[in-house]
Amino acid sequence: MGAEREGHCRAALTSSVKAAMDVLSGDGTAVDAVVAAIAVMEDDPMFNAGRGAVFAANGTNELDAGIMDGFTGAVGGVSTVKRIMNPIIAAKFVMQHSKHSLLCGEGAENFAFRHGCPMVLSEVTKGTVGAVALDMQGHLAAGSSTGGLSGKEPGRVSDSSISGAGFYADRRIAVSATGNGDEFIRMSASKIVLKCDCMAFNNNFGFVTIDFSLVEYAIRQFGMGEEKMNGVLSEVTKGTVGAVALDMQGHLAAGSSTGGLSGKEPGRVSDSSISGAGFYADRRIAVSATGNGDEFIRMSASKQIADLVNYRGLDLTEACAQVVHTDMKDVHAGFIALDISGTVTMPFNTPGMFRATLRHGQGPAVVEIFK
Repeated sequence: MGAEREGHCRAALTSSVKAAMDVLSGDGTAVDAVVAAIAVMEDDPMFNAGRGAVFAANGTNELDAGIMDGFTGAVGGVSTVKRIMNPIIAAKFVMQHSKHSLLCGEGAENFAFRHGCPMVLSEVTKGTVGAVALDMQGHLAAGSSTGGLSGKEPGRVSDSSISGAGFYADRRIAVSATGNGDEFIRMSASKIVLKCDCMAFNNNFGFVTIDFSLVEYAIRQFGMGEEKMNGVLSEVTKGTVGAVALDMQGHLAAGSSTGGLSGKEPGRVSDSSISGAGFYADRRIAVSATGNGDEFIRMSASKQIADLVNYRGLDLTEACAQVVHTDMKDVHAGFIALDISGTVTMPFNTPGMFRATLRHGQGPAVVEIFK
């Protein structure tokens, strides 16, 4: 992991827990604090949720999110949505303004829109155009053209006019980009492709975001094995986001949001929208998970932690450790968990897990990555 990306993620996590604390300090609810924390991460392209979501096998984004109020037991979730800016907000609306627990697809989008949830523009929105070509002599070329951002400052220079940012070509590859032009300029994004030792990058797919999301799709389309793909993408791996909170009234809440698996089958429903799998809260504990979502669903993993506390008499730390290091030792798993006494535990069985905590009146946020 590069120092720049690590610094960005640390700053984003700090902003996330501060957003939650702003809610709690104003006597807000644990539910609203969880929504605030997750929405910050959904707005950041570094995380696999909202703006940063990975692509499904058909090249689209399908987003899932869910939330649970530990005091009332109310649950809300959305799944396989494409046009909702902050799925966690939509999940809260499902919980608070419908008689259902989970909505999916177009129905979820229409419901969210009717209740004022921010939406993203449709797939027919106009954007930057570009092209790459390989001629009979084996020569490559790349180009880009744009009108820039809507409402931009007069005089703004876009990435489409800067070699190495919005387009790049040499004797091996040709790349043309569309997306966040200011980030492309800052990173010389099109030229970064040269650093990736992968034949898929030589086949004119280009990329859309600073995390090479479309390239993930391209690699899968070329039939590369999972091991090879993981090696190529090890520096840009992103995971599910989640949050847990305890408010001034002693009420707990938990939530989760994700873009799901890269290259997943369209229509896949993730654990992040299913109470008891990717998240769970009751009057004693709140849990949010990241890792192998299909296994979380199969095991009702988050609810399993609660059951170990409520029915087996384990404390929160013991319960989480058993699920992570024993029950799920053969799959990637990590949890953030909080109980009514304020105990926090965040175990994981992978090399690292981005995580942060912030306690009222107890100093700055604590952000950690590795064990």
